Amino acid sequence: MASPARILDDWWQVAHPLWGYVVLLGRVTGHPLLGNSNIHTSAVRALALDLSWARTTSRLYRLGTPRLAGSPPSTTC
Repeated sequence: MASPARILDDWWQVAHPLWGYVVLLGRVTGHPLLGNSNIHTSAVRALALDLSWARTTSRLYRLGTPRLAGSPPSTTC
């Protein structure tokens, strides 16, 4: 059985500074290894047009509230 999608809130996307691919940063809920914490994801492979979900190399995330442009991040990874 596939694991459920994890919820990522206060998220935004950035190009990884070393490898150049896009990752998401934010606050995850229910991650099987990290629990509830601030994270950066593996490389983004697909992003829903309505921004409701993102598929990364290793997981599927349900996207919650994005971080507003220009607002200071509430997470540090």
